[in-house]
Amino acid sequence: MAKFNISEDLAKSLFSIKDKCINDELQLPKYLSTFLNQINQWAHGSKPENVGQVSELIKEYRLTVEKPNLDSWVEFHNKKEGTDIDIPDGKKGKQKTVKMLGTSQGVEDIMEKISEIGNILFGAETNKIKEFASKNEFKDNVEKWLKNLTYNKTYCGLIAQELILKDIASKKGLKAILGSPLDEQKGIDGYIIDGNKYYPLQIKSSTFKINNKREKFDCPIIEYSLSKYGIEYEFSDEKLSIPKNSATWNELKNKLETRLQRNKG
Repeated sequence: MAKFNISEDLAKSLFSIKDKCINDELQLPKYLSTFLNQINQWAHGSKPENVGQVSELIKEYRLTVEKPNLDSWVEFHNKKEGTDIDIPDGKKGKQKTVKMLGTSQGVEDIMEKISEIGNILFGAETNKIKEFASKNEFKDNVEKWLKNLTYNKTYCGLIAQELILKDIASKKGLKAILGSPLDEQKGIDGYIIDGNKYYPLQIKSSTFKINNKREKFDCPIIEYSLSKYGIEYEFSDEKLSIPKNSATWNELKNKLETRLQRNKG
């Protein structure tokens, strides 16, 4: 499988990925990020009701600024707190309107789940985990972790996804498009498009597979890594494959074709 590199200059010319995506690492106590990642899978602190459908909010944000950057993205997201937003409702691509609660609610959800787990392990009277987690320093670290996930990692991840899709499409003389919220629910980050042929891809950081071994993928995976030199990813033509015919794939394909037609208009 061949390795390709998207230079930092190219990436910066499109989205300014250098700021904090590459150079700023979140400084947390050892193992805490892994611990919180697991807890969040149970607590759903980063659910759309709290932080919005972040990938869609990033796309909306980029339409409002001439030169997107991480700081103005954070400001844009903060202004959404307490306002009505549209998020996916179920698995059929429908939308519902909710008031975005914000990262502070996400932190509370995570803290509550940690306390609940402590009660199960030690009992409510001797809950050492709850006692430790109640310290302000711990809660501050939970907040740092969730904000890093919401602001930095998702922002940089979406940038990397779009750059890689465009790079593959350019090398193959084809077109590319990011996935919709429904696509994301099915494990699809974007498509390479060859006429009426649609090749779904999932594009994830090289660390994703390590932290999410139980994740089930519905399409080929492109792995990438960020460095001070840009974005490096692995790709082979075998990754471009059309899924087997199914009701789910037909639904996704029909919705994609609708999006493409709407974009032409």
